[in-house]
Amino acid sequence: PAEPVTPFLKPGRFSASAEGCLRVPIAGNYELSLEGSGTARLKVNQQQIIQVTDSEFKQSEPVTVHLKKGYNQLQLDYQSQPDGRARLRLLWKGENFAAEPILPQLLSHTGNDSQLLERQQVRYGRELLAEFKCIACHTLPGEDTSFTLARLQADQFLSESAAMPELSQTAPDLKNIGTRVTKRWLFHWLLNPQNLRSHSRMPALLGDPAEKQTIQKAADLTAWFVSQARKPDSDNSKTPDFSSEDNSGKFLTAGTKSYEVLGCINCHHFSVAEEPDEYQRHSLASIKRKFTASQLIRFLKSPHEHHRWSRMPDFILSTEEAVGLAVYLIENSKGKIQNAMIPPAGSANRGKTLYETLGCVQCHSSLQESQLTATGLQPVPIKAQSLSAGCLAETEKRPASVPDFTFHPEQYAAIQAVLKTGSDSLFRRSDSETAERWFHQLNCSACHTRDSTSSPRAIIVVEEGESGLPPEPLPSLTWAGEKLKPHWSETFMGGQLSWRPRPWLKSRMPAFPAHAALLARGMAAEHGKSIHSTNESSKTELSQSEKQIQLGHQLTSKTALDCRQCHGVGDNLPTGDDKTKIAPGINFVHIRERLDDDYYRRFVLDPPRFDISTKMPRLSSDGKTTKITNILGGNADLQFQAIWRYIQSLDEQPRSFRNN
Repeated sequence: PAEPVTPFLKPGRFSASAEGCLRVPIAGNYELSLEGSGTARLKVNQQQIIQVTDSEFKQSEPVTVHLKKGYNQLQLDYQSQPDGRARLRLLWKGENFAAEPILPQLLSHTGNDSQLLERQQVRYGRELLAEFKCIACHTLPGEDTSFTLARLQADQFLSESAAMPELSQTAPDLKNIGTRVTKRWLFHWLLNPQNLRSHSRMPALLGDPAEKQTIQKAADLTAWFVSQARKPDSDNSKTPDFSSEDNSGKFLTAGTKSYEVLGCINCHHFSVAEEPDEYQRHSLASIKRKFTASQLIRFLKSPHEHHRWSRMPDFILSTEEAVGLAVYLIENSKGKIQNAMIPPAGSANRGKTLYETLGCVQCHSSLQESQLTATGLQPVPIKAQSLSAGCLAETEKRPASVPDFTFHPEQYAAIQAVLKTGSDSLFRRSDSETAERWFHQLNCSACHTRDSTSSPRAIIVVEEGESGLPPEPLPSLTWAGEKLKPHWSETFMGGQLSWRPRPWLKSRMPAFPAHAALLARGMAAEHGKSIHSTNESSKTELSQSEKQIQLGHQLTSKTALDCRQCHGVGDNLPTGDDKTKIAPGINFVHIRERLDDDYYRRFVLDPPRFDISTKMPRLSSDGKTTKITNILGGNADLQFQAIWRYIQSLDEQPRSFRNN
């Protein structure tokens, strides 16, 4: 059977109904069509418009329907193929735009439906079960008693497509933790993680942080971690001196610029206030309490070295960039650890015993190994009839020996809801839902606009940045899964691309290597695309005619559409100068490997329609013709097809063009 459309369904045939509204800016006649597989029926304003009964259809015959200005009711009934394979896209075509998927900003639905709210709570609970690694210590209702996270990882079960990918996201390893952060910060972290980071997923394990016994345990564990840590290899020859007054000022200036340009300011602030930040950013006010300068430099250069699933982006910083950022961060870190104290002397031997009995390796790899280590701890079953005990007990009723996650009431309710109704959903995966979760977890909207969610980046930089000037716009992610080929997206987001698509941007895309493959696949799935699908047009264009290639080449010249004014071809720079070049464009050699064929055909007819921040002009005012009437009769579709075939004909060229 195919992958279920949602993890809350078993694989196999399913039916689904969707209701919502399409907001139409201008009343008129529009052509609607469906694309995909399975069977479907579409109603508009309570009138049946389309019914598809052939389960192998690719695109239904377009139907013309009059849509009023404002909100039009949509009702869609769908049934998958017998094996559960499912794909459906709703397209429309207007007088001034070609057939395209309906813009997400124009679709809406009722948000207070009781069934919707109930299922959203269950979905949230499922996310929390995985995020807080509940199955590292527990078995779930209905599961075998020997079921543990370590067993699943040892059996490589989590590498299969069946399980929720978050189950394989191991916690940070503890190797050399005693020298990676300051000893005092480590003590306070072990004593009370939520005191240092209110959103921490690390539970308090030692008991009441105000009690003397708990304080001693934290000191003992700290002593054990420090005793097992190896000092990092000295690399003074490669790390520039930043301690002198002249060098410190130089690096501080560079770090100030990097903090803004790289986008650190979009996710972080330096306020010591306890109130939540307006933009949900995390405070760095106490970062110098956690790291020394040298420790921070090492972390900034390799943020995923000890936690491959870290949500901290890897900008692949040079040593100089890392030094500059570290100097700036420490200079602006004015916060203090709340309820700070001088740690008592700790016993490494007692700390070792605590390390073993607390079950640290249930979530973390051992101090020496990179893999989880089996322990003698027996998994504790979670029984559906006692969901207010143990970790889920109220604070005053929770035994001191039970981990304290400080769940909020809505988190308690969500975890209890999923355990009552569908914990087996953890072992089913939906790529599109994975991408949706990770888009929020990785905070992509801090830099990129997507659908109706606008990035606050420009506001933050203008209000808080050193320059006070609005930054250059970054590409919208609304159509990313439709636009980019999944393999290219994976390479790009994984930090494996040796060239930058837009080298003129001061900002640069960071790497999320552990997330890249599934995120790319999920982004494509959100748009009804498959990572395994083959595009028929891309096959036929391998045998493209020389005449069309020549016409495409001609159309890009200054005497025609003048694409080359902004776009380079390999090492050949754009032909425009500062007066005539609208904006730098992506090198033509790169376009073939990154851009989806169908998206290209829609985008070139009206670029601002797909990304309002694009500098690419609309070359066809009516979506049908261009001003170049002496080539292919001015037919926009034929002209852009010829340009596409010319782009496809370009040979792979050496990556020597870094700023082109």
